[in-house]
Amino acid sequence: AGSTTPTDAPVIASTATTLPSTGEPGISRGFSYDPLGEDLAEHEDLVPNALDGSEGTSWQTVCYANEYMGSKSKVGVGLVLELTAATAGELELTFGALPWAIEVYGADDLPESFAGWGAALDDRFSTEKLNATLSLGGTPHKYVLVLLKQLAKDPGCGPSNPYLGRISEISLVPAG
Repeated sequence: AGSTTPTDAPVIASTATTLPSTGEPGISRGFSYDPLGEDLAEHEDLVPNALDGSEGTSWQTVCYANEYMGSKSKVGVGLVLELTAATAGELELTFGALPWAIEVYGADDLPESFAGWGAALDDRFSTEKLNATLSLGGTPHKYVLVLLKQLAKDPGCGPSNPYLGRISEISLVPAG
């Protein structure tokens, strides 16, 4: 058996957090995303914290050896969001630590690999601000991947793996 590369790794673990429907365009489900992880998930139990409307809670990564998740071959870790309907617009994100770097991708159908997401729709980096607005582009998408690319030092992590990422909140702002 060959090794799994970032482009052919499965997209998500088998569990998901489902949100109540409001009838408005929004986020219906969320999954953690770790394409090179053994179980494909990363703190799946904390996913609801990024979608609960409270900046006092957060989804977080595991602790890593460096701010780039320990390896140049790791594409990142993050969350896959299923929207209630294909939607264009923006994502508003609040992070729990600085610095952070993030990319957002969109797809009509849930891709079977990272390569299936195509090119990033938007990306941001900050060493100063905990909030960001990322464009989903002008084309509606049913699935959105929010991918952390750089993590922050965290006092809750040990000295050999001092970096983690935190997303405190994600919300969808539909286009116009």
